[in-house]
Amino acid sequence: MDNLLLLLIVTTFTVNAQTSSVPCSSTLGCIGQVDCPKGHWHPSASLDGCCPGCVQGLGLHEPGCGTASPCLPGLACRSGSCELDSSSCLSAEHVPPEVSWTPTCDSSGRFQPVQCRGDLLHGRCFCYSSTGRRIFGSEWRGRATDMTCACSRLRSDLEASGRQDVTLHCSSNGNFEPLQCDGGVCWCVEPKTGQPLPQVPAVLPSMWTKLPCCKWPFRGGVMNPLEHFTGAICM
Repeated sequence: MDNLLLLLIVTTFTVNAQTSSVPCSSTLGCIGQVDCPKGHWHPSASLDGCCPGCVQGLGLHEPGCGTASPCLPGLACRSGSCELDSSSCLSAEHVPPEVSWTPTCDSSGRFQPVQCRGDLLHGRCFCYSSTGRRIFGSEWRGRATDMTCACSRLRSDLEASGRQDVTLHCSSNGNFEPLQCDGGVCWCVEPKTGQPLPQVPAVLPSMWTKLPCCKWPFRGGVMNPLEHFTGAICM
């Protein structure tokens, strides 16, 4: 019974950690270069959301928007006029580059989890929610090769959905800590994805120091990993 409970909890965590993707039904591939008027480009405008393309719509500050007259990607209809939608990654298409940095968008026009500014030497990378809000996690750009912000993004999404008991442990760059404890069990995960390590069973909190992702015991006293876990313990 205990083994079944451990499997159920870790499986639930794994499902929650997976990110959704836009299905692609095309076997022909996408056109390499799509030339659209500024603001008319969308990353999933053609082939059932598989490929980028050009769309039609009203531009910034244009009146008369509505169901029959939509705004361009990155804009929202407010009081009959198309205005910037700050929650859309594509809103940057309607702002001069000298006014705003250009974010990286996913295939649905939302913000990618990792957003970087500056060069490799002095630039920084930060974690963002899908609506463009800064969330926990940052790293120097030159050291952000393995940065995914997967943990910070998942934690942000769960909290935004109303969860008040999120216990995901994220590292300083927004990735997953190797050791995760939740729902009365502890297990090891792959830091970039949060997927449980294969052939490493989940254990009860009383046995968490036996896991291979926690090779160095906590020094300085007894602790409860479910309440006080920090990345410094097992690194």
